Amino acid sequence: EEALVDARCQVGQLAFISPHGSATQKGDRSELNSIKALLQGHTLPICGLKPYTGHMAAASDIAETIMAIAALRQGLVPATLNYTTAERLFANLNIPVVHTPAKGKTFLSVSYGIGGQSSAVVVEAVQ
Repeated sequence: EEALVDARCQVGQLAFISPHGSATQKGDRSELNSIKALLQGHTLPICGLKPYTGHMAAASDIAETIMAIAALRQGLVPATLNYTTAERLFANLNIPVVHTPAKGKTFLSVSYGIGGQSSAVVVEAVQ
């Protein structure tokens, strides 16, 4: 929420959300619960990018940001690779299984670090 306020951006203006997506049940459930609260009924796509590269330690978050910018420059919301269905609690979230057209040029990227650090940034992909 604070990243959106700082960027003077509304949730509905985002093309998608790129979560940290560490692929742990506890971590992913916590992150998806936070995203659900943020969306408040919006059907914004949520795309996990780590499946494309694996976890690259300190390079993961910047690499995912670069990949997301490249996707938006192509007008795409990336699919979440190897994803099929969500748990019932998250069934109403829009997690694309195929690349879809993007609506907008901004996205929210969420990152977590060892030791509990976290960050969220709104990024605009300009040509």
